[in-house]
Amino acid sequence: MSVVPDYLYQGSMIPFRYRFEIHVWNPKGDLIDYSEREIYNEKGGHNLEAAY
Repeated sequence: MSVVPDYLYQGSMIPFRYRFEIHVWNPKGDLIDYSEREIYNEKGGHNLEAAY
């Protein structure tokens, strides 16, 4: 998992917020990327930013 500053990601105007990117592969070898919002929803609302 890599932490990317928003001002380097999608041209965001919020410099101090961080966005999470996770790269995982399914059993068939296909790459599946999860964005911060998708992780937040799939994990039942756990805020990953709380760990930082």
